Amino acid sequence: MPKVFVIQNKDGHYLTKKNDYWLDGSEPNVLFKTPHHDVALNTLIEFNSKHIDVRAEILEVDSTQKGLPVVEISEIESKLASKQATQ
Repeated sequence: MPKVFVIQNKDGHYLTKKNDYWLDGSEPNVLFKTPHHDVALNTLIEFNSKHIDVRAEILEVDSTQKGLPVVEISEIESKLASKQATQ
């Protein structure tokens, strides 16, 4: 399986394609993903420049045949990224 990069926060949630929400991973088709580490790094830096309190990291994960990331589903309730940035 090809590998892709996703961005995960401290609660185990994943950044969406629009970079505005964190989701628990149950809907992999709406998650941010890229086959390139440098693109993921640039996205993380841009996001952190707007939300300095959010702690996130880049993960390399397997993908399905359709290119969707295979991620663990977080048991913590998802919130808006902007709300997490203020907490």
